Amino acid sequence: MFVSLKNILQVSFVCVFCAITVSPSYGQQFSFPVPPPKAERNDWIDLLYQPDPNIYLIDQAYSEWYTSHPFEKTTYTQFYKKWRRHIEPYIQSDGSVQYPTSEEILLEREALHQKFNSSHTPAGRTTAAWTSLGPFDMISDAIDGDQVSVSWQTNIYAFDQSRSNPDILYCGTEGSEIYKSVDRGMHWQPASRNLDIQAVLSIEIHPANPQIVYAGDQNSIYKTLDGGENWVALLTVSQMGVNDIAIHPTNPEIILVAAGKGLWRSENGGQNWTKLFTDKCYDLEWKPDAPSIAYLLKDDVSDQRCTFWKSTDGGASFAHQSGTGWFNGQDPDRQNAGARMTVTPADPDRIYVVLIGQAKAGDNGFIGVYKSLDSGSTWTLPNPPAGGPYTQDHPNLAVISPFDGTGFHQGYYNLSIAASHTDPNELLVGHLSLWRSSNGGTTFSRIGGYGGSLPWVHPDVQEIKCLGSDTWVCTDGGINYSTNQFSTHESRKFGIAGSDYWGFGQGWNEDVLVGGRYHNGNSGWVETYPDSIHIRLGGGEAPTGYVSPGGGRRAYFSDIGGKVLPAAIDNPSLGFPISKAPNELYYAAESSEQVWSPDCYNHYYLGRDNQLWKTEDGGSFLH
Repeated sequence: MFVSLKNILQVSFVCVFCAITVSPSYGQQFSFPVPPPKAERNDWIDLLYQPDPNIYLIDQAYSEWYTSHPFEKTTYTQFYKKWRRHIEPYIQSDGSVQYPTSEEILLEREALHQKFNSSHTPAGRTTAAWTSLGPFDMISDAIDGDQVSVSWQTNIYAFDQSRSNPDILYCGTEGSEIYKSVDRGMHWQPASRNLDIQAVLSIEIHPANPQIVYAGDQNSIYKTLDGGENWVALLTVSQMGVNDIAIHPTNPEIILVAAGKGLWRSENGGQNWTKLFTDKCYDLEWKPDAPSIAYLLKDDVSDQRCTFWKSTDGGASFAHQSGTGWFNGQDPDRQNAGARMTVTPADPDRIYVVLIGQAKAGDNGFIGVYKSLDSGSTWTLPNPPAGGPYTQDHPNLAVISPFDGTGFHQGYYNLSIAASHTDPNELLVGHLSLWRSSNGGTTFSRIGGYGGSLPWVHPDVQEIKCLGSDTWVCTDGGINYSTNQFSTHESRKFGIAGSDYWGFGQGWNEDVLVGGRYHNGNSGWVETYPDSIHIRLGGGEAPTGYVSPGGGRRAYFSDIGGKVLPAAIDNPSLGFPISKAPNELYYAAESSEQVWSPDCYNHYYLGRDNQLWKTEDGGSFLH
C-alpha cells in the first residue's frame, strides 16, 4: 500500500510523456507528416508547422496538452519524439535550432580526433578498465514458451551483404556504430570504433572487394579500404541526410549518393564529387542486366509528388520519366512523403516502388506499391486505388491497423521494399509491420511486426535486402535472416551491443542488471546467466527498471509491473503486481526514482505526479 507524503514534504514532481513530429525546416532525415485537419489539431501541433518554430514553446505546449489530455500515440507524437531527440544538440538558448555548418563539422571532427589520439595508449585502448556487459544477444523469456534468440536488441538503420563474398556483412546502427560479420551474421564485431560517425543511415559494399565499404550519416560519406580498421570522410555537407549509396556494378569508381539535400556523383571512388540535383532524393538502383542504366526517386516540391528518373550513361545524367500509369493524382491536397524501390535479377526489367504520403485529403500515409515491367516506361498499380479508402483487400501498409487505414504511421522512418532474386512475384514491404505479396503486389498479407503469422519479427522495419536466396530484414530490434522469403526466419545479431537504455537499475546482493530501452522494452541479466546474454522481459519504451537491494532478484518496471528474474536463464520469470511507479519522462529518460529505505527493503519511496509516496509492503506485491 502506498501513502502520499505530499502534506509532509512540500515537493513537486512533474511528469511529461514526450513523443514526436517534424518541422520541414529542420533535418533532412525526417519527412514532415501531412498536417491533420484543423479540427483535430492542438496547440503543440500547430506550433510545429510555424516557420522556424521555437522548441521551448513547443515543449511547453506539448507538456500542457498532455497534462490535461490522455496520452495516445499518433503519427505526430512519434515524429516529434524522433525529431526532438535529433535536434537536441543544436538547440540555442532562445529555443531556436542552429545546425553547424560543414566547416564547423570538419573542425569539430578534427578536434575530436586529436582528443581521442591524446587520450589513448599506443595500443589504441583507453587506460580505464571497462568491459561491455552487452546485451550481445537477447533471448525470449521462458514464460513465452520455447526460448529463442530474438531481435529485441538494437536499432539497425542500414545493412549490406557482399556480392563477391556473401558471408561478409556490414550494418549500421542508430547508436552510431558500424558492425561487420564474416560468417553470414552469426557473429558481429565493431568496425568503426575510431570513427566519429553519427547514426548510420546507409551502407554499401564494393561489388568486388568487401574490404572497401562506403557509409553515410546525417552529414558525411565515409570510406574504408581495410574492412573498417580505418575510415576517411569523403564528402561533408551539413544535414545532407544520406538516404542511399549506389556503387556502379562494373566500374566501382563511380559512386552515386541520394540524400535529403540532393544527388551527388563521383567518378574516382569518392575523391571528387559533382552535384547533379538539389531536390531531396530518396533511392537509387542499377538495372540488374545493364549496369549503365540507373534509376532514381526524387522529390518534386512544386508538384507535391515523388518522381521517377532514369540514367542511361552510368548516372552521369538523368531524365525524368513520365511513364503511363505512374501516380498522377491531381487532388490539391496530395502530399509526397517519400518512396523506396527495388529491382530483381529474376526479371531485370521489373521495378517496384512504394509511395507514401497522401493521394488526396483523408489518406493516411500510404499511396500504393507501383510496378513496371519495362524498365520504368509504363507503370501499373496492382492493388488500386491510390491511397484510400482502405479495406481488407486494399490495406494501408503504413499503419498499425491493417484494414481501415487508421492509426499512426512513421513515414519514411520505417520504409523499405525488396523483391526476391529467385521469384520476381515475391515481394516484401516494410513499414511499422512487415508485409508480403506473392503475386507481384496484387494482394498483401501482414506477416510480422504488429501482428501477422510470424513470431518475433520486431515492429518498425528499417531495411530489407535480398541477395540470391538470402533475405535480410533489419528493424528497430536487430537483424533477421531467411532463405525462404520469410516463411521462416531467425535472429542474427550476436555481438551488436547497441541497446539504448533509457532506464537502468542494478542490485548488489546479487549482481542483477535491468533496464528499459528505446525501441526494445525491458531487459534483465543475473550473474548466473551466460556473459552478455540477456532476457527480453517485455514492455515498450519506458525509461524504467529498479532493483530491490534486498535480494531475491526482484525488479520493478512501470510498464510491466514487478518481475522476479529466474536464477537460471532457461527458467521463466515470475510476475508480481505493483500499484504505483515513479514519474518517468519519455523523451529525456528522466525520472523521480524509486528509493528503498536502508532499514527495511519492504519500505521504499517514489515520486508520482506532484506527490511523494511511501510503501511499507513492497508496493503490494503478492508472495
